[in-house]
Amino acid sequence: MTDATPATPAKKRSVLIPLLGIILFIAVVGFFASRAGLDKARVKQHLDDFIAHVKESGKAQGRDIEITYGELEVVGSFAAKHVVVHDPVFTIQPSERSPVPEGQAPAIDALRVTTPTLEIYPEVLDVSALRVQLPDPINFAGMETPETSLLLVKSNLPLTLTIGHKTVDGVPYTDMKYQSPSEIALTYLREHQVKGEEDTTPQVVPVYETLTLAMAQGSGFTSSIAADASGLGRVNADMRDIVLTPQAAPEGAIKIAQITGEWSNLLNDKKLNVMHAALKAGPVTSDNTAAPYLPVTLDMDATYEGAVPKNAEAIASIQSPESVMTLTQFSLTSKEASAKATASFTANADDVLPVGSANIAFVNAPFILAEMRKYGLLNENNEGMVNQLLLLLTGTPVEQLTDVVIPIERARGGAFKIGQTTFEELFAVLLKEALQKRPAGDAPEAEPIVPQTAPQEQGVRGLVPTLPPADKPRAAPIEVPDHGVRG
Repeated sequence: MTDATPATPAKKRSVLIPLLGIILFIAVVGFFASRAGLDKARVKQHLDDFIAHVKESGKAQGRDIEITYGELEVVGSFAAKHVVVHDPVFTIQPSERSPVPEGQAPAIDALRVTTPTLEIYPEVLDVSALRVQLPDPINFAGMETPETSLLLVKSNLPLTLTIGHKTVDGVPYTDMKYQSPSEIALTYLREHQVKGEEDTTPQVVPVYETLTLAMAQGSGFTSSIAADASGLGRVNADMRDIVLTPQAAPEGAIKIAQITGEWSNLLNDKKLNVMHAALKAGPVTSDNTAAPYLPVTLDMDATYEGAVPKNAEAIASIQSPESVMTLTQFSLTSKEASAKATASFTANADDVLPVGSANIAFVNAPFILAEMRKYGLLNENNEGMVNQLLLLLTGTPVEQLTDVVIPIERARGGAFKIGQTTFEELFAVLLKEALQKRPAGDAPEAEPIVPQTAPQEQGVRGLVPTLPPADKPRAAPIEVPDHGVRG
């Protein structure tokens, strides 16, 4: 017989409770100690690493990006401790800027973005995830004219972006999450006005307008992108109950029920890229009767599966199996007209052109053409050619068109059949139009372009361009063979 007595459940609990208390105390002390240990050097390292990643990503996309900042300041205490970055400056420009034609104003292709302060809060103990807040207005200006604001952004709550890092199958990823404030004011440069009397130097005065952007709480986007230049990752956007209100004319407010989208680039079990993009926008509505197109909706869903070469050499040497391009849905509808399309094509290294079919449909073609004329997309220089292309595609004169359906298909080894014609015929018309173009003052009045059919036994379609006057050397007629398939 022994004096030892088995421990009762009550005794076990009496030991366990103090132990849990000690563990909890250590965890809390560790948490506060880690926050108290937040210093400028630690955050500066993470900030500089992120800047280096952004610059490399910009170079891969043909853009030069620079991010600079002034003093780093650690403020707050314990759990509220964070870093304030003073005078951050973000600049972006194309790696190769196009020269400005003589006599033309340079296009604004280089931006300088500034804000007085930027706040950085650690999201986890090891500071591998940071929450970046922009509590002050953000100003966008051209790099050459930083004194003139192009856009000023103010919000009722700080703009917030959470940035984190993780590793998936040995590849580092950057995660981002943006949650929009419920109201943002956008003040943009509308135009410049010149003021002044005749005997004084004219003064150029910028004219600004303000739009208020409101949206539902929780609207924003998330992304997770590989940091190894592979392009792998995904982006999701979800913004709802969006209202754009001009400050000077609130009756012209535009309402958008939703803008939701998804983009992803993943690898399948064959290590081929599967790229998917989907977007839904609308309905877009307004109480303003001056908006003739509303309501408008957009719905698009497309997928590509195959190899994604990174450069021209890789494209030339590609020996991958078939790649598939699928447009499951494209639909753009308005009050008066609509455009819809579907497509599925398969490309193979053994065939120069893809094989498959597509279908494009336009409802109310007269309205679409009238709007193109209104906005200058159709004019006396190109309308004749457009009308002829539509006649070739549909087999119907333009003045008789209502709704237009254009089927497209190609069998392996065959030609592209586009509507009632072929790719070769369309190209021939475009080529002849290009040949007839002359510098201003040297071109005769353009004549309607009518493809000339050669005798049947020749099997070709001759194109005879406009010849030069008799006092100039005469060029031999140009003949373009047509191998189109006609049914």
